[in-house]
Amino acid sequence: MFFEVPTGVVTLDMASAPVLPGSVTLTAATVTDGAPVLPTSVSYAASIYPLFAARGCVACHTGGGAGKDLGGVFLDGGAHLADRGLVEERPGTRVNLGSPEASFVLTLPSREDPPDRHPNITFASPSDPDDVKLLVWIREGALDH
Repeated sequence: MFFEVPTGVVTLDMASAPVLPGSVTLTAATVTDGAPVLPTSVSYAASIYPLFAARGCVACHTGGGAGKDLGGVFLDGGAHLADRGLVEERPGTRVNLGSPEASFVLTLPSREDPPDRHPNITFASPSDPDDVKLLVWIREGALDH
């Protein structure tokens, strides 16, 4: 990937697309001055639960998926049940309200060196738009709304 942008703090706004080995992905990006504006009032039902399906999390973390045995997290059964499993079953771990950046829902599926026990990289960087939504949702109290 190559970007030619001015020096300083800038935001790149571009569609996210998977990058596969042996392939070329073309995209257009808009460069603006300053840091990105964080979302506010992030809705679990409208923004967070749907990203689990879009990123393949629900397919793995179901009654028969590998995530059932690896982390004990179940995301099937609807948004409300998945929220309870993330927020209430293991308080302070999967979702850590006291230290949102340390929440397993953010750290385990992210790129890390050395790699952790999560079998894939769901969020390539902390600037991934879905990773940002998750972080803001946790900072706002991880509400089930």
